[in-house]
Amino acid sequence: MEVDKSGADNASAARIASKKNQQEVEEQRAQLELARVQRDREKALDVERQKGDRAVVEISNAANNQIDSAKKINSARVQALSDNQQKSYEALASKTADDIKRVDSQAFNTIEDHKAGAMEKIANVTRRGEDPFYHLKSLNPVLATGDAAYTISVNLPEHEAQNLFVSGEGPYVKLSLARRFQDHAAAPEGNRVTRTNSYQSVVEQVAMPGAYDAKKIERNYKDGVVTITIPKAGFGPPGAIKV
Repeated sequence: MEVDKSGADNASAARIASKKNQQEVEEQRAQLELARVQRDREKALDVERQKGDRAVVEISNAANNQIDSAKKINSARVQALSDNQQKSYEALASKTADDIKRVDSQAFNTIEDHKAGAMEKIANVTRRGEDPFYHLKSLNPVLATGDAAYTISVNLPEHEAQNLFVSGEGPYVKLSLARRFQDHAAAPEGNRVTRTNSYQSVVEQVAMPGAYDAKKIERNYKDGVVTITIPKAGFGPPGAIKV
């Protein structure tokens, strides 16, 4: 009995078209998600900057008020001194000057501490925004054709290369990368700890230009590059997948 080849071709074409449509929908969703993440990052960064600016202004005003109060106290003491209290005045003036210096130093340290805290919050938001983990990622595979095999090259750091999985799916070679991020933060009061777990997966399908042997796919890693070797069908033992 002969199989209707035309019908099989039409079914295959329909499946490929469906996969392309699905991939376009996923790409549109990815672009929308990337735009949303960027907006959220910019909003968070702006909020932290505003908080930092307000904190610096409040501490600066408080320090100036403390210094003015100390100067007024010193002025009142001077006016109350008589001529025969010159020595006491000198000691008092010295003490008051030391008090002013101490208040000024404390105010400066307080301002610097608040500045450092605000800048650290801003830096955390900025680092999250620049961290590749928080952006949708493309593997950017590079396909090359040799005499006996196809090769796909992917640039990855060593700690991510071990999480790259390769499989043959019909006329495509599927590349899958899964990543995980863990973080925790303690509340200032010390009575609460928040832990977060984030996951990201990237899946890309590389259309192969010809028949290949999925059972003979090999991979190796060197100098930041994962090289995937896919033997062409007919250049090895039987069992190749015909596409």
